[in-house]
Amino acid sequence: STPDALADLPALLTALGGIARAIALMAGQLGGEVTVSKLLVRLQEKGSGAIVAPDLLGVALPASAAHLLPRHVSLPAALDLSLASVRRRMPEAEVLFAALGAFPAGLEQTLLPHAEFVWLQEALAVLLEHHLIDLTGESRRISVSAPVNQHAWSRLQALAPDASAHTLLHTMLVRQAEWVGRAAEGIGRSSSTAHLHRVLAEEANAQRSLDALTRWRVDHTDSPTSAALLMCALAGAARFAGRHTDTLPLLAEQARVIARHWPGSPADAQAKLWLALVKTHAADLDGARADYEAALPIYRQINARLGEANALKSLGDLKVRTADLDGARADYEAALPIYRQINARLGEANA
Repeated sequence: STPDALADLPALLTALGGIARAIALMAGQLGGEVTVSKLLVRLQEKGSGAIVAPDLLGVALPASAAHLLPRHVSLPAALDLSLASVRRRMPEAEVLFAALGAFPAGLEQTLLPHAEFVWLQEALAVLLEHHLIDLTGESRRISVSAPVNQHAWSRLQALAPDASAHTLLHTMLVRQAEWVGRAAEGIGRSSSTAHLHRVLAEEANAQRSLDALTRWRVDHTDSPTSAALLMCALAGAARFAGRHTDTLPLLAEQARVIARHWPGSPADAQAKLWLALVKTHAADLDGARADYEAALPIYRQINARLGEANALKSLGDLKVRTADLDGARADYEAALPIYRQINARLGEANA
C-alpha cells in the first residue's frame, strides 16, 4: 500500500466505526479494485448513499457513523451489489450462494460435494471475503444470516430449472436428506441424544429442502427416497419436540405434495406412515387410522413386506387404544407371519 493509502485508512475506519463488513460492501459497489482514498472520498461525498443496507453489517453502528447509514435503505439492493462483485471475481461462487438458499439453518461443509464440484472450496472463500457467509463452530459449519439466506432463496427460485445451481443443489439435497434421515431413524437407538439434537437442529433445512426437491428435482430417480427421508426427519422433530398438533398442517401438506408427485411410490407410503404416527401422538386417531389404511395397499402393491407389516401392526396399536380388541388381534395376527417371513425379529416380538 502507498503512504497516502495508509494515511487515509484511519480516517476511513473512523468514519465507518471500524466495521470491516461496511468497507467490503462499499468496495463491492465500486466495482472491485478501488483505493482507500476513493472509498473515503465516496463516503464524504455520498454520506448515507455510500453504503446500502446497514442491516447487512450484523452489528450495531457506533453513534459517530449512525448518521451515515439511514435505516430505510434497501437490503436486496446491497446484496445485489455485493453479488455483482462476487460474480466478477468467480461466477461459480454466485451459484453456490443461490444453492445455500435451500439451507436456512446453515450447512455442514462435509455435505458439500467437493469431488463433483472441484471449485467449491474456492467459491466458499470468495463468499467469505464478501461477508455473505460465516464459518462457525468446531466443524466450521457454513452459516448464513436470515436476511441474506432469504435473498439467496429468492435468487434460487428465479433461476431456470436447468441452471447449474440446481445441479449443485440436487447433490446437496440428497446428501442432506441421507444425513438427517439417518439421524431420525436412529432416535431411540444408541446415541439417540445426538441423533435427536441433529434432527431438531436441521428441521428448518428439512422443510426448505423438501420444498426445493418438489419444486425442481421431481424427475430425478433419487428424489422420492430423499423426500421420504426428509419427511421422516420432520416427523421425528415434531414427535420429540412435543409439537405434534402445531406441525400437523405442514406435514399433511408435505405428504400431499409427495403423493401428487410420486403416487403409489415407497415415498408416498412412507410419508403417509410418518404422518399417521404424528397424528397418533396428537390424539387424532381417526386421521391416523385413515393414513395407515391408505399406506397399506401401496406397500402391498410394491411388495414392501416390512412396510406392510408395520402398517398392520400400527393399525393394531390404534385399535387397542379405541378398545377394538378383536380388530387389533386380527391386525397383529396378519402382521406376525410377515415379520417371521422376512426375519424381522424385533417386529415379530412386538407383534
